[in-house]
Amino acid sequence: ILAETVSARTAELNDASAQLELALSKMSNGIYLLDKDLNYALANQRYIEMLGLPARLVEPGRPEEDVIRWHAENGDYGLGDTEQLVRTRREALSEGHSSTVVLNTTAGRTIEIRTTPVTGGGLVGVATDITTIKLNEAELLEQNENLKKIQSDLAFSEQRISKIIEASPVGILSINRKGTIQIFSSAAEDIFGYYASDIIGKNIKILMETHVAVEHDLYLERRIHGGPSTVVSQSRIVNAVRKDGSVFKLESRVEEVQVGDEIFYIGLIEDITERLELERQAEQAREQAERANEAKSAFLANMSHELRTPMNAIIGYSEMLAEDAEDDGLDDMLGDLNKITNAGKHLLSLINDVLDLSKIEAGKMDLFIEDFAVKDIAEDVASTALSLIEKNANELVLDVDQELGTMHGDVTKVRQILFNLISNAAKFTKEGKVTLSANADSISNEPAVRFAVTDTGIGIPEDKIEHIFSEFSQADESTTRDYGGTGLGLTLVKSFCEMMGGSIRVESTIGQGSSFIVTLPKEIEKQYLGLEEEASISGETPEPSLSNQDTKTASSQASEDASAQNTVLVIDDEASARELLRKRLESEGCSVLLAKSGAEGLALAAEHIPALITLDVMMPGMDGWTVLRRLKADSKLKNIPVVMISMVGNKAMSYSLGAVESLQKPVDRGRLSGLVKKYASSGQKTALVVEDDPAARESMVRTLQGDGWEVDEAENGKIALEKTEQHVFELILLDLMMPVMDGFEFLERLRSSDYPSANTPIIIVTAMELNTEDRKRLQTSVSDVVQKSGGDVESVLEEILPLIHQ
Repeated sequence: ILAETVSARTAELNDASAQLELALSKMSNGIYLLDKDLNYALANQRYIEMLGLPARLVEPGRPEEDVIRWHAENGDYGLGDTEQLVRTRREALSEGHSSTVVLNTTAGRTIEIRTTPVTGGGLVGVATDITTIKLNEAELLEQNENLKKIQSDLAFSEQRISKIIEASPVGILSINRKGTIQIFSSAAEDIFGYYASDIIGKNIKILMETHVAVEHDLYLERRIHGGPSTVVSQSRIVNAVRKDGSVFKLESRVEEVQVGDEIFYIGLIEDITERLELERQAEQAREQAERANEAKSAFLANMSHELRTPMNAIIGYSEMLAEDAEDDGLDDMLGDLNKITNAGKHLLSLINDVLDLSKIEAGKMDLFIEDFAVKDIAEDVASTALSLIEKNANELVLDVDQELGTMHGDVTKVRQILFNLISNAAKFTKEGKVTLSANADSISNEPAVRFAVTDTGIGIPEDKIEHIFSEFSQADESTTRDYGGTGLGLTLVKSFCEMMGGSIRVESTIGQGSSFIVTLPKEIEKQYLGLEEEASISGETPEPSLSNQDTKTASSQASEDASAQNTVLVIDDEASARELLRKRLESEGCSVLLAKSGAEGLALAAEHIPALITLDVMMPGMDGWTVLRRLKADSKLKNIPVVMISMVGNKAMSYSLGAVESLQKPVDRGRLSGLVKKYASSGQKTALVVEDDPAARESMVRTLQGDGWEVDEAENGKIALEKTEQHVFELILLDLMMPVMDGFEFLERLRSSDYPSANTPIIIVTAMELNTEDRKRLQTSVSDVVQKSGGDVESVLEEILPLIHQ
């Protein structure tokens, strides 16, 4: 019986020893044990590698002096370091305290060895490679604190190796093939709330949720050692269960090891509840910051539009007063009046800059692609900027390669880029030279155009160059004080360059001048900004909501046949447009789903997967282009054909019912006069100005009267409609946003009437972003989208019905 007991105990000790040796071999620190006579009792492989020793020197029973002697003859450490190590070890043993020695190799490695007395005699030591820590003092402090904690826990007793495991800040547990827990470290105790004595010997399923625990035994039974696995050697985040029954997130990594015939699983575990909460808070803070930024952009955009109305009055009245002063011979007043006009136009340009910046930040700035001659755009900009050049007695030089030919891009933004750069150069140069050059270049082996605006001005300090493209930033405060400006110009230039796939850089020397170099692709492709992003540019998506009528229509149609091949989803914010399309499509045998907003349309599309979607371009909150990007980013919806409809219903009235042009407020009087001459016949010159703002109305009236027109006025659409019932007007100038009856309703009623002025040409004058650019946007090719520029419902149906019948 004694022999059997000894044999069983020996086997248990052998297994325990094998597990402990395995744990030691996986540690990143070197571990060694010395007995009370300073003979080696144990040393792991990492310790041997760190000290560069032959393994035989640290075999059990070998005296430490053999290692010192070997170091003196062959080692990579200085003799003084090794002698110090011996002294500190002896002191630690005799005086009963821990000691630390740092060894430096000739190869530049630094090893820290901490030695601690063990109860009953002997020493335990931990060797750590601190080379990287020495190179980074900031990291050294953190690592040193962790090292001190680990070293303070390494007070070895007879269970000295298990204490090393328990000292780990990461929870360590081990199970056998049956799932029985064999090792449960103190960190694991902290994580789960169990004491090791309570948990060791129990099945690990006690730490799992029920539905996971059911499958765990089966997994262990079927597991083939060394085979592929989604669990072994993988870091995973799983749900775990504490002693109190609470479920929490645990990050775990399981390693499979074999000792003899036995297979064990060692798990490294960490409670990441706090980390996930911090990540959630960080994500929430990021989202709040994005929403705040979007709100700021929306505020800037709205304010910019609101500022146009008073600017219309300032510029209009100052121009009219200047004309009156010139006619009356009041030359001494002309200078001051012109200053008011110029100041107003300068303020307008700043408003436009802020608006452009807010649109870029909101992701709503788009490109309008067309062909234009490089030579023509350069000459056009040079001509426009000539007055700025001459203001400081500068000379403008144009140097354009005549072989450049045409570019395919956004001519408005290219013009704005060049004008801003020339304006800057003229401002910071006095009695000097400003040169605009254009030459052939390449971007990623594709043809490009290289524009350069070079001046002989004050130059930019080298340490300030990197800041000049930041918003509201100039080289320094003195520059703003001496030369003025908001610092928005270069920010917009850089943004426009990047939108078109190009770049801008600057070269400058103090006192000699600067050169701003813009490189743009010769063939600029239309880019829909943020197409790959799932998040909406318009901000957080509201929850879908259906009106009673729309809910009834959608639910009844869906119940008939949710997967019907002829189901059409109509997305339009205008009820009349939705009903118009619904009636005509249903008469063609189609099932129709209706959505009055982009968010509602996306929800219905995801739920019903229609055969076709008609999508209005201009909608509040989330416009058609944002909805399109969302559809194309969704793998389930991206292949649905989409018909983009521009201005069907009331919104179309501004063009389909006779609006021939659109002017942005404040109105350029020269352009207004030009449009009047273009669209008015040579007959009776009678015009109607429909505008609720008195200042804007008077400005347009006086402009027309100055050209010999007889002008009538109306402050809203209702009054204007009454006037058109009695009189024939050759031309109507119409604002869109008015009380009582707005411009849209006025247009609809006028065109559907038999009034004398029912067919009169109409020019729209508005501060809204409603212009012909939307029609240009529809000409750009988009994958898997059938496009139809605005017009009547019948023409839209001509495009839709063949797709449905297919």
